[in-house]
Amino acid sequence: MLDRFGPVLLLGYHFANPLRALVPVVCGGVRYPLGKYLAFSTPGMMAWIAGLFFLGYFGFHAITAADPVWQRVLSAVAVAGMLAFGWYVWRELKRAGDEGEAEDEA
Repeated sequence: MLDRFGPVLLLGYHFANPLRALVPVVCGGVRYPLGKYLAFSTPGMMAWIAGLFFLGYFGFHAITAADPVWQRVLSAVAVAGMLAFGWYVWRELKRAGDEGEAEDEA
């Protein structure tokens, strides 16, 4: 898979959270050439960092420059989104646990 999709994977894995920790370990495990890894991973890493920097720079400026009412609205939306995501993860973990217990009983 690395032979076929290696360059694309190494350019883009920084943008997918689970892959950020996994891809370097796999590349090391299969002895992917270090020079080739660095040649493709470095631009992807720099794009990821630049994207985060500019998101923070311009996003924070937009929020602090906004009307206080909009700041509260944006904060409420962010908190609601985090709560909804937390509920979804909790529900999926509970469902997976319930299915595991059902298999143990069978």
